[in-house]
Amino acid sequence: MSGFNETMVLECNRLSSEEGKTLNNDNPALFTNKIGSGIKVNAGDTVSVYSAFISEKGAGQETIQFNGRQLIDKLNNPLRITLRQTTLEKTNACYQNPINTGTNSDNQVLFGVPLLETAYMENKTFDLKDNEVNIKISFYKTRNGDCCVSLPRRFLSNIALQNNTRATQWKIEDSVESGLPFTGQSEQNGGVLVLRSVIGTAGLSKPTRSYFVEDDYIYKKGADSSSGGEEEKPFSFYKLRSDNSRYKIFVSKDTRKAGYITGTGTDAEQDWFQEDGFSLNSPSEAQYIPFEKIITLTAPVGFSSPESLADSLTNQLRKTGDLDSSYYTEWSNNISGETADINSQVRLLRPISVKTECPTYQTFHSFSVNDHNASTYYGFYKPSTFSASGDRFFEYNQYLSNYQYIGIKRPDFYEKGCELSRTMPAHNQDSLKFCHLNKDINASSNTENGRLTAKIEIGHEWTKTNLDAWKGWLDTQGNYPELFTNRNNNYSGITNVNNSRFLHMNLNSYQQGVLGGDNVLPNAWTGEKAVNNASSQNSVPLFFDFKPSASNTFTNGTVDNPCYGFAIKKLSPNGSYVISFSTTGLSLWEAGVLEKNPYYNVSMTTLGIPKEYAYYSGINNSGRTQGIITGTYKFDNSLNASAGRVCGFDRHFNSYGNAVIGLADGYLNNDYQNMTHYAVNTLENNNKNLGASIIDATPFAKRIYVGAQEPKFEFSASNQKFNIQQLHTPEYIGNLWNAGIDSASATANTETNPNAQEKVFHINKRINNTNWTTDMLPYSQNYASGISSAYLNSTGTGTVSVTLSRMNDMITPWTVFDTQSGIFIEDFGIPEKSWNNSLWNTLGFTYKQFHSTLSASLNYNTRLNNINKLTLPVVTTNADVDAGDTINFNMNIWGAVNLTPQVPLPALFNGAVTGQTPPFVDNRFPQSFPAISENQNSILIQAADLPTKMTRAYYTIRSDLLDKYTYLGSRDSGEALKTISVVNKINGDGDYYFQQDNPLQFTVTNSKTITNITTQICDPDGQSAQLNNDSCVMYKIDRVIQSTLNPVEELLQATQQQKK
Repeated sequence: MSGFNETMVLECNRLSSEEGKTLNNDNPALFTNKIGSGIKVNAGDTVSVYSAFISEKGAGQETIQFNGRQLIDKLNNPLRITLRQTTLEKTNACYQNPINTGTNSDNQVLFGVPLLETAYMENKTFDLKDNEVNIKISFYKTRNGDCCVSLPRRFLSNIALQNNTRATQWKIEDSVESGLPFTGQSEQNGGVLVLRSVIGTAGLSKPTRSYFVEDDYIYKKGADSSSGGEEEKPFSFYKLRSDNSRYKIFVSKDTRKAGYITGTGTDAEQDWFQEDGFSLNSPSEAQYIPFEKIITLTAPVGFSSPESLADSLTNQLRKTGDLDSSYYTEWSNNISGETADINSQVRLLRPISVKTECPTYQTFHSFSVNDHNASTYYGFYKPSTFSASGDRFFEYNQYLSNYQYIGIKRPDFYEKGCELSRTMPAHNQDSLKFCHLNKDINASSNTENGRLTAKIEIGHEWTKTNLDAWKGWLDTQGNYPELFTNRNNNYSGITNVNNSRFLHMNLNSYQQGVLGGDNVLPNAWTGEKAVNNASSQNSVPLFFDFKPSASNTFTNGTVDNPCYGFAIKKLSPNGSYVISFSTTGLSLWEAGVLEKNPYYNVSMTTLGIPKEYAYYSGINNSGRTQGIITGTYKFDNSLNASAGRVCGFDRHFNSYGNAVIGLADGYLNNDYQNMTHYAVNTLENNNKNLGASIIDATPFAKRIYVGAQEPKFEFSASNQKFNIQQLHTPEYIGNLWNAGIDSASATANTETNPNAQEKVFHINKRINNTNWTTDMLPYSQNYASGISSAYLNSTGTGTVSVTLSRMNDMITPWTVFDTQSGIFIEDFGIPEKSWNNSLWNTLGFTYKQFHSTLSASLNYNTRLNNINKLTLPVVTTNADVDAGDTINFNMNIWGAVNLTPQVPLPALFNGAVTGQTPPFVDNRFPQSFPAISENQNSILIQAADLPTKMTRAYYTIRSDLLDKYTYLGSRDSGEALKTISVVNKINGDGDYYFQQDNPLQFTVTNSKTITNITTQICDPDGQSAQLNNDSCVMYKIDRVIQSTLNPVEELLQATQQQKK
């Protein structure tokens, strides 16, 4: 008896499978093919995969593969992440009204605009997938001289809303009368605190000392001369620097706009600006939360080229919505021949403006002169000026609505400070809580608890929760070394980021209701003229010792071993343990050491707690206890007549370390030269003339774009790496306000700049007078005209007049201006343990690149370069400024580049200025800084590694042909199938991977008849592969056929077998 092998090949094609026939394409990797009447296989037969053709788009090309699967842990549990985002609920939009009538004559209420907007933080949970990430972004506006306003401020304009009334406001000097905060107890305008110093026991004297962060502010000198020889004129003030700093956007938790009516309409019910049932004094006391949103980015499942993948991610960031118009509503003319009557008119919708947004670039409600003027200011602070509560309520809400969004320079400092406030014991409103100084401090001498060795004891209970809150806020102070420079006060040369921290304390001991103030309140909110209010005055920074080496160590708070490096445990006279701080380290210096400090100022530096802190304790400096900073308890532990100084974190816009801006829409009613009025003609009575027949368009602005207009993912062909770029909206060359004029008078013509749309960075930026903000007043300073110079006359006699481009005094010179606004990526949406299986890792980005901690060298305002961009706590971009650009920095006063190795310098033009508008001074040479503008490219946030182009190097083919498991390794797929072959991804071409000459063979152990074959193509992890619908697997069955080559012998054997 002998035999031979019979080979059969069975084609199992997905297209001809049962699933293919019924168009069931839910899982193209799993399919069943019927085998006619069946094939019998016996024990001992072998089964294998003859060849396989696995269909996956992009196979064999320079592609990157994603499967779109949820990430799981070792126990097969799905992985998820919870992120926090800001949710806005918008309601009460008006669609029937408004109509332009007497009660809405200035379009305070706009058609279709929500009148109530509520913001809150919401947690959202997301599944983690290999091809998807959920990034959390926030927005920022820069101080670039456009579309923002320094806060605090009483109002933008002292002119109420009327048409054609603001033409002169382009050229006025800013002042308290024009809306700056009151001076309060300060010696300077602008909301900052400048105090006279205390010399011995003689009281207040000079020099003055500045208790504000000088890196935040710039001094503006008025144009008028002073007969007293001093520069303290009404038009001199401090404002926040326009230095391109980034200010993160925060949103008020509750915003109500003009027209939102509740209750019976009485003033008492309309005063909604409260917290916990108690009125708030200033917009800065509202509860603000960061405006953060989550964007989902998804890579296509399957294979994609790196270039197409970058384009896909970019398009998701830039996905633009539909155009959205703002509408004006009015009645049409009366029907001819009929009496004026509402029944004979038609309500019309007239589009005035339009906007569209994408996920990273959107509009935010902003300050407007229509809503933030002297009239609305008094509508909020002084309701007695209004005879009708409805009119007053319009103004009340108009004023507050400007503050819906603000920008904060040190957002972590602000947020942690607010968290600290909520742990404090005193105040009616939860978010404005404070504590009191617990023990008197003698600031005039070094007696008991004297100024050189004082313990700052506060009425804040010693608990772990309270200490952790203090640590959180003080840690953020360490991210900003400029908070400790103190160039012009008694701390000069003493404090630095490595030896001190501070708290806020009221300067006025009679101010017990709130910590700090914006100096914006009218006196007691009564009277016809607003004057300084003692309950709205600045707080001061009170510095104390800090040991960075102990900042993470919790202790019992001894003098030698303070808790977290700053807190000392003290027993209060009332029997409880409270928090205190030492000042000894800031007061005791070895002889000659302090004098070597570069910031030591012989006329300013004075050891110990500032004496002047005890000399400004009452209203107009009266009623004070000379030399004593009063606490709740005296030195002998007896109670004082009133509670001690209020202290803690001051959330007001002008507190030490806070720097806050509002967004501004940039419009007056008219342009700089009053050539145009932003308006359309009315459709009403044709007999109306000029100003009476127009619809002012500026109430329909009230918003600006903030964010990144063209964010981009890119795959670089040169280094084969991905990068992220353009997370900021760049500066452009732009045009002058009057560009494009083509008139009969050639002298009036101004050509349009052909390079206006070029992306650039500026140094000594010029303001083009195209948008209006009080921060750049007066705009007449930007172009000095009519400068007479004898040096330009070729005849040698007479003078020639010229116009000179000039840098605005509020622009910080020699500073890079490259950004209008942008976004921060605050969270990349993947925890560290899941990073290696995520989209980011596939693209080549590492966890370390985006997860450093905020620090003094890396904070929200750190300018990125090619060194510090390698590891970031939050991610944005700016222009890539190269040393090679500096050859173009040196130029003459007319802007011609010299191309020399000289460093650039400012220049005075040798010509006379006479009869000029502010800020020019007669018979002074006009000053000019060179206007530097260079083309910019975004700095690249480049992946540290090359992308992972193939996440799985092979497939496994599973089938029900086998009787038992003979392949160990991958997870169970969930199907009753065994692995029969492995297909590597070496042979790929034309969207297929090919498998030939498979060496694996399996022996059948139980005879059976095969009527159908189920095939599953899996990834190494056991899950179905992401395939197309046309894969094919060819199985081979080798059967042993028992036979003989002698037919006669075979017949005899069969006969004998039958007999038996």
